[in-house]
Amino acid sequence: MARKIRFSIGPFLLYGAQVAALASTAIHPLMPLIMIVAGFASIFLFYFPQILLVLLANIAFIKRTLVVQFPIFEIFDPVVLLVTLTIIVIIWRTLLPDGRLQISANRVIIVAYLMWVVWMFAATTYAPSPERAVLKWLEFALFNTILFIGPFALIRTRRESRVMLNIYLGIGLSVAILVIGQVLLQVVAALTLGGVTSRVSILSANPIGVGRFLAICTAISGILIISGESTARRWGLPLILFFAATILTGSRGPVVSLMAAILFMGLLLGGAARRKTLFFMALVSVFFGLILLVAPTGITYRYQLLLARGVTRTAHGLVVFNTVAHRIELWGLALAMWLKDVWHFFFGDGTAGYARLFPWREFKYPHNLPLEVLAEYGLLGASVFGLHLWLTAGKLFRRLRARVSREELMWSVALMTFFFSTLVSGDLINNRFLWFFMAGFLATVSAENVARTLTP
Repeated sequence: MARKIRFSIGPFLLYGAQVAALASTAIHPLMPLIMIVAGFASIFLFYFPQILLVLLANIAFIKRTLVVQFPIFEIFDPVVLLVTLTIIVIIWRTLLPDGRLQISANRVIIVAYLMWVVWMFAATTYAPSPERAVLKWLEFALFNTILFIGPFALIRTRRESRVMLNIYLGIGLSVAILVIGQVLLQVVAALTLGGVTSRVSILSANPIGVGRFLAICTAISGILIISGESTARRWGLPLILFFAATILTGSRGPVVSLMAAILFMGLLLGGAARRKTLFFMALVSVFFGLILLVAPTGITYRYQLLLARGVTRTAHGLVVFNTVAHRIELWGLALAMWLKDVWHFFFGDGTAGYARLFPWREFKYPHNLPLEVLAEYGLLGASVFGLHLWLTAGKLFRRLRARVSREELMWSVALMTFFFSTLVSGDLINNRFLWFFMAGFLATVSAENVARTLTP
């Protein structure tokens, strides 16, 4: 009688993985390590998919870092992988009952947002550079829409909202420690080897983006203490690290934005929070002054430019060498474009139209989101753009007047911090975090109703 031969799939999978790892070295020597890391990352993302949106919102920082540290990513674009994974997860979670309920609960605001996306595309038809206009629209329609729809699919309970916020704060704390550590290393190097320190950048990232990220972490930890949702014993040290690192990036806009957001939110909460807010702002101002006194001048010089009136010679004569004065000039140009004639007043110059004012330079936007929208889309476009913002603001203020939850408070102050930041820096593309925080707040508000609907 012939013996039965049994095959076990386990050894074949193990040997197959080994063969695949050896074969992948022909592509790159580090490919087996990358495959292992990718495998563990996939398992982690299955349980905590919220991190995908946090990473996608910082995709410029991540891509630049990976390309500098690992040249293989010049071949394998991490953006494509991250976007693909995020879209798959969003579709999967949206098909579930609670995901569909979240979308349905916020359908009015989502439709208002989609109306803006359509209007932005329509404005490409009369833009001065259709190719540049379509590229800007495509980038907005892809990345900003993913970041706006994503939280509705990935935040179905308050716990999932808290997980996403904790992921954001955890990454922020790591970045803060890196910033402070880098400054300390630069100071030691300057004392021992000579030389001067300069503006801090983390792994080749733009200091403004790092400053914004840290400013939001500072605002969240600060408002938790002010509102009484947490104690200074728990959040005091992270708050100091976040704020110190934000200052050390040399980005003034994020510092001003977080202070404005904390002051606004604290006063709006009322009661004991108002007194705590004023005391907190006094302490923050003192701490800010101490940082400027002890930090190297190479890092703090950008803050000193706020009071400086230095001039530099250009092809057009002597101009004030001050980025604040320069921003005001850019704002004036955007305002002049909007008021140019009747057509521009109502319809603007078209998507990416502002960039034509500087065809030979890198000033593609006026560093002010409302003025950018007015200049490129006119009064009618600004009305469409402001619709979903207005609806979100209405819900935010209604929640703040009632008893707001801890997670809603965190999303609210993050949203306000980034909104103030959009008034002094970035454009529709660079400010994609605004839509992330907007949707995060809205999804957290409706999560309770979704859970109540699904409970038998």
